[in-house]
Amino acid sequence: MKKAYLTFLISICLWMLFAWIGTAETYSGTVKYGGFEESGKPGSIPSGWTVYDGPWKGNFLTSTEHVKEGVFSLKTTTSGETNEIPRALIQSAPHWGDFDTSAQYELSIWVLIPEGSDSKGAYLLPKVYNEDGTESFYVYAKQSEYIKGDTDGEWVKTKVVFTPRRMIGALEGVFIRCEAGTVGTVYWDDLQLHKLNADGSYADEVPPKDFMDEDDVIVNGNFRETDGNGTSILEWNASGSWSESAIVQKNADGANTAVYLKGQPSHIEQQVKAVGGDAFTLRLRYKTDADGTAAIKFGFRNDIGKEFSSHSTRSLQKTYGKWIDFYYDITVPEKTEKLELLLRKYTTGDVFFSDVSLYKKKPTPLLTLRTDNDTTFYYSDWETGEATVTLNTAPDGKTVKFYIKSGEEMLCESETVAKENLSFGFSISELKVKTEYILTAEFRDSSGILLDTATKPIYCFHRPTAL
Repeated sequence: MKKAYLTFLISICLWMLFAWIGTAETYSGTVKYGGFEESGKPGSIPSGWTVYDGPWKGNFLTSTEHVKEGVFSLKTTTSGETNEIPRALIQSAPHWGDFDTSAQYELSIWVLIPEGSDSKGAYLLPKVYNEDGTESFYVYAKQSEYIKGDTDGEWVKTKVVFTPRRMIGALEGVFIRCEAGTVGTVYWDDLQLHKLNADGSYADEVPPKDFMDEDDVIVNGNFRETDGNGTSILEWNASGSWSESAIVQKNADGANTAVYLKGQPSHIEQQVKAVGGDAFTLRLRYKTDADGTAAIKFGFRNDIGKEFSSHSTRSLQKTYGKWIDFYYDITVPEKTEKLELLLRKYTTGDVFFSDVSLYKKKPTPLLTLRTDNDTTFYYSDWETGEATVTLNTAPDGKTVKFYIKSGEEMLCESETVAKENLSFGFSISELKVKTEYILTAEFRDSSGILLDTATKPIYCFHRPTAL
């Protein structure tokens, strides 16, 4: 096969995606317009992208010939003429900033180079461009793995990890760029950008860890429990009759059962117990076609069941046949007795929801209790020990009471006016060897009402002779 150099660059500026005031919404790394689906037809410049730097001889067009996800991919071709000026496809990004300049990010895309294509390969390289097209070196990264030759008709993922820096200048967005003097065809699909944890895992795909318990408050969130006829979903209510609103489809999302919203429009809803100040994380998967418009609404009901407030998402991103993980954080307002979750579809098109969970988060403790170097064990030849409390809220007029007990036996206690940092000393000689004691700190308001409690077990042992 003839070898010729074909180098494709995707040059990425940084932007904030899908950030709405008062919410924390995550689309699991999916980049807007990164699936090249929005134009809705093949052979066109993909929606959200424009040709940069004037006319050119290569092509950047949507295609249905080879597709990784959804209906369309991006097909890039170049003529190979050495006098061809490098051109590019550019995505203008409306949202900028809010990137952690101390964190690492992974940019990835799937690439298919057809068998027999006169190309040497493709790779990613994040860069920042100013408005006039000049490079602004405020993003530093090595290029991704170089994909050589054709990919035997298979999709191959290429990625690059980089750390953003503070950016200046007028920034445009995402560049997909063909170098001059190259020839060949490459298909691109499913561009994604992920923030990384320290261990390299995706920070935006890590399931919430601070749940109140392991079970979520949504019942039958996998939609597997139906009535005897299979026409209605147990624990859920529909906007109209079930036959007109929604139906269950088994194995729609891999092995998962999904609900298909068929009404125009339609929704299903479930109410759960909640009180003001409760914080929840919603987790679900959903899918739409090119016409389907999905959304989520939270309704807040008072003690007589009346909805006194609500919070609706904007229309969720269309997925064009691809299942997407979606996370959403919400805090319940005061006076709430029940939280209502609505899974919605507007107008026409197909909308599916799957694997819905709503987790109640653990409340932030009002105080933190620690002992000497966080120890649990004290040697009998030590004279004193010390416990410390750090308040995570204002101490205004409140008190903290320390005490140590073994069963019902009170060893010692002390109460003091609350401050941001407090300490409590105790005598080691009063601890019986090999006996469990519970060190407790109680945080109370000015009326004596208990606000929070922290406990820690402590023990006393004779020092081993070897020590």
